Amino acid sequence: MSVSSVDLLNQTAGMGKAPVNNGTKMGKDEFLKLLLTQLKAQDPLNPTDSSEFVAQLSQFSSLEQLTNLGTKMDNLVTISGASNAANSVSLLGKDIRADGNKLKGPTSVFYELDKNAKSVKLEIRKLDGTVVRTIENLDTKSGLQEVKITDLPAGDYTFRVEAKDLEGAEMKPALSVADRVKGVSFSGNVPVLLMESGNEIPASQLIEIREPAKVAG
Repeated sequence: MSVSSVDLLNQTAGMGKAPVNNGTKMGKDEFLKLLLTQLKAQDPLNPTDSSEFVAQLSQFSSLEQLTNLGTKMDNLVTISGASNAANSVSLLGKDIRADGNKLKGPTSVFYELDKNAKSVKLEIRKLDGTVVRTIENLDTKSGLQEVKITDLPAGDYTFRVEAKDLEGAEMKPALSVADRVKGVSFSGNVPVLLMESGNEIPASQLIEIREPAKVAG
């Protein structure tokens, strides 16, 4: 007698002897109880085919392995989350450099060129697009370059770097900003660093971490 998994469910559904999970998913315990119920209810003169029985046991083994794997993955996610939280807390008080172009006042901003440029210009703008400062004749060498922004009133700004290569073609420098971590928020899936400037930066945007410069006594 060949009995499929669907037949197994249909045969035992009305017997009232094999408890089934009240939810929409069947766990490994319910599966095993249904299988045992089927074996008890089979016709002794026409027993379940042994190959089908082996197949159902194989299904049960696969189900158990998947259940165990899911538990291990949940544990791994928990451990990973705790590790991320611990790593983020260790950033408190550290100077960092993060991907982005937002600033709220005096700070250091960075641009990185993948090759030498012919000219480099930096603009600082208000959120409405108004240009409040332009700095020209910046370093044209390839690599990471720092620009210290001073005497900028507190506010919300963005900066852009306009660079042209030796042939006059537009370049797209990578932009980043320096800041100091004063707090960490865990309200979302990714820890968010609360900066001294007032910016909030996802930890995933971190590029560099530095110990704060010591003030000479």
